[in-house]
Amino acid sequence: MKKLSLHNILFIGFGVILLFVLIYVVREIVFLNGIINSDEEIQSIVQEQKMVNKMISVYDSEMNLVKNVVVSEDKKEFPNFLKEHTDNANTFIKYKEELRLLFSANNKIFDNTEAVKLTEDFFGIYKKEADPLIKSLIKEKEKLTVIELNSYQTTKQEYINALFGNINEIENQIKESSEIITDNLHSLLKIIEKNYSDLNEQKNELFRAAQINVFVFLIVIILLLALIFAYTSKYIFKPLAGIQEFINLLTGGEIPDELHLNSGKDLIIMTSGLNKIITDLKNAVNFSEALSAGNFSSSFRPVSENDSLGNTLLKLKESLIKSQEEESVRKQEELQRQKTNEGLTMFAEILRRHSENIQDLADTVISSLVNFMDANQGALFFLNDENPENIFYELIGAYAYNRKKYLTKEVKLGEGLVGAVALEKYTVYMTDIPEDYIEIESGTGTANPRSVLIVPLKIEDQVLGVIELASFNEFKKEEIATVEKIAESIASSLSNAKINMKTSKLNEQFSERVKLLQQTEKELEESLVKIKELTRKNSQLERENKRLKKVIES
Repeated sequence: MKKLSLHNILFIGFGVILLFVLIYVVREIVFLNGIINSDEEIQSIVQEQKMVNKMISVYDSEMNLVKNVVVSEDKKEFPNFLKEHTDNANTFIKYKEELRLLFSANNKIFDNTEAVKLTEDFFGIYKKEADPLIKSLIKEKEKLTVIELNSYQTTKQEYINALFGNINEIENQIKESSEIITDNLHSLLKIIEKNYSDLNEQKNELFRAAQINVFVFLIVIILLLALIFAYTSKYIFKPLAGIQEFINLLTGGEIPDELHLNSGKDLIIMTSGLNKIITDLKNAVNFSEALSAGNFSSSFRPVSENDSLGNTLLKLKESLIKSQEEESVRKQEELQRQKTNEGLTMFAEILRRHSENIQDLADTVISSLVNFMDANQGALFFLNDENPENIFYELIGAYAYNRKKYLTKEVKLGEGLVGAVALEKYTVYMTDIPEDYIEIESGTGTANPRSVLIVPLKIEDQVLGVIELASFNEFKKEEIATVEKIAESIASSLSNAKINMKTSKLNEQFSERVKLLQQTEKELEESLVKIKELTRKNSQLERENKRLKKVIES
């Protein structure tokens, strides 16, 4: 058994279990089919029983009809009695035919010869005796009722007595026939009930057999499982427990000693694989310790191309070497960030101090920015939109530029690089400078710059100005980002200064208009006084004129 693999052990065990399961299932199917057939047969017997009960109910209705006929004194009821009897007779015939068909269909289950004979007997009695007698009773009773209602006519007493006699005799004959029919119906019902009881007992026997089958199956399965468990416990579970303990040590961070088990072929192969993992882990740990000590010259070979841990350790070695190289770069970047923060703080203070005057602000900002960025030249253009029909960007601040070229410079939107930056609203950085673009003056003469940086001064989506820097050095990405951040602050300050200028100008215009209105108001008041005086004199002249006119007429 030790030479068997885990697959073979499980295959044999589950094969035996499957065989017994199949045997159990086949037997259970046989029993269930028998139970189902018994249920179907019982349902057929129940249908027979229901049909006989229906016939008994119909015949009871006939007997109630006979009683109602005997006691009735209303001649209008007799046609209804006759109709009710006809309906009962038709229903009785219908149920008898359905019962015959049921007996015929169930004849393969039970011998229904006696039941069929009883059915034919009581139906023959009903057809030949009870049916005619009931009809005759209805007619005779109807005659007697008519005579009694018409009692004013002289009817012989002998005829009435004869009718009473006939009715009593018919009623007695109906009772005799009824007893025979009722006995036959109840006998038929007993036969059907016996058949039902026999079928039910047969069904119960099948149930008991099915239960025994389940009980035997459970016992056999338990014994098989116990046997399989005993073998698997020895050759699978105990070795697996040792492997589990080994894995627990491994997952707990320890590197256990090599594992040696006496087990099946599969588990021995698994143990060999685990021991190989331990060897590889020890090599990886030794290499990791060397790396942590800074010994990057130590060698290590991964188990294969897919060795995640080994390849990761090699990448870690490369990463550590690269980290040493990047550390110096990071320190330089940190210094650059500190410089950027210092610059932002410095320009915030400059912008705060010179926020009232745009010209002073522009001169101070551009000179400070050129010095801060170690550039050589700089210019600041500001949006001039006082005339909506002639909008341009005006040079309001320059540092070390050729005055002849830039002092009165006006740039239209889209004109040159400055106008293009204002139009497109993004930064332009050039290291390939055209020969005739710009020259930087130095102690040894003039020369072309190595780089030019042009940054828009934006507030939301509006470009308020443009900064242009030229340098013999190339700007780094961090430096460009710093200039862009400073440009945001400059744009905000320029916007506020521009708003303040407009507000001041509007205030001056408002003051002048107020003075003009006050002067106009004073002149209007003086004119009003003169008009009132002229009106008074005119009224006085009119009164004098009227007085003279009266004197002349008199």
